[in-house]
Amino acid sequence: MRKGGEVKQAGIKNIRLIATDVDGTLVNSEGKLTERTIQALNRLMQKGYWFTFATGRQADVMWKMQKDIPVNAPIICSNGGEVMDLVTGEVLYRDYIPLEVGRQFALFCARKGIDVLCRTPSVEWVNPGCRYLPKMEKRQREAVELGHTPQGIELIDVKEIDRMEGDFIKFLCWVKNEEEEKAVEAFCAQEPAVDVTSSSVNVLEIVPTGNDKGSGLRRVCDFLNISPEQACVFGDFKNDLPMFQVAGMSIAVANAIEPLKAIADVVTGSNDEDGLAQAVEQYFLNP
Repeated sequence: MRKGGEVKQAGIKNIRLIATDVDGTLVNSEGKLTERTIQALNRLMQKGYWFTFATGRQADVMWKMQKDIPVNAPIICSNGGEVMDLVTGEVLYRDYIPLEVGRQFALFCARKGIDVLCRTPSVEWVNPGCRYLPKMEKRQREAVELGHTPQGIELIDVKEIDRMEGDFIKFLCWVKNEEEEKAVEAFCAQEPAVDVTSSSVNVLEIVPTGNDKGSGLRRVCDFLNISPEQACVFGDFKNDLPMFQVAGMSIAVANAIEPLKAIADVVTGSNDEDGLAQAVEQYFLNP
C-alpha cells in the first residue's frame, strides 16, 4: 500500500480531518458506495475524527450521500467554489462566475458543438442534446421521490444565450478530442474570472478564479480551527492535486492518475477494491 518509505506515526496521530474526493475515489466504478466503505467511515467519525467530502459535485446534490455517510464537517463542493454545512444546509462559502462570462462561454461552446452545463444555485442551463441531460433528469426524479426540491433544468441553444440569467457556480463541458480541450483551455486562459480543471477524462470544469480543492480544504480547516497539516485527503484525478499539495497526509487510490500518485504519501487499492476503506482501517481504525 505504501508508495515508498514509511508513513510517520507521529504524522498519523496528528490527523483530525479526513477529506475525500467522491467520483473515482469514494464510490466504485458503478458510482456506488460499498458497505465496507460506509462502515469504515462511520466508525471513523464515531472514533472522533472529522470527515467530509471534497468533490467537483455541486453542494445541493450531495444530500443522497449524506444519508449513508452523515458527514460531521462542512463539505467542499464545486472544486472548492462552495463550502456547505450539510446538516443545516447553510452555505458557508460560495464564489461565482459573472453572468456575462457565463453567456460568453455558453456561446463559445455552442459554436464549437461542445456539450456544456452552466450551473447556478437554482437552475442548470444545458444545451439540447447534451450527453449529461439523462443523468440530470434521473437525479431530478430521485430528488422528488425522496422529498427534496430538485434544481431546475433549462435548455438553451445558440440563439437564446441572452436568456440565461444568474451568477454561475461552475461550468462543465464534455470535449470529444484534444483540439476541443485545447480550445476550452485557451478560452479560460484569456478570461481572468475563471480557472479550468478536470475531474475525469474528457470532462473539463470551469470554476471562479482562485478556487480549488486546496482552498476549500483550507476554509474547512479554518472553520474547524485546525491546520491543513492535520488533514488527510484521498483522490484520483487532476482536480485533487491542489488539496494533495496542502494536506498533511495524502492518499491516492490505485486507479489515480500518475501525477497524483507521484506526490501521494500512500497509494492504496483502487476504488473497486475498497481502497479508501483499506487505508482508513489501516491508518486510523486499526493502527
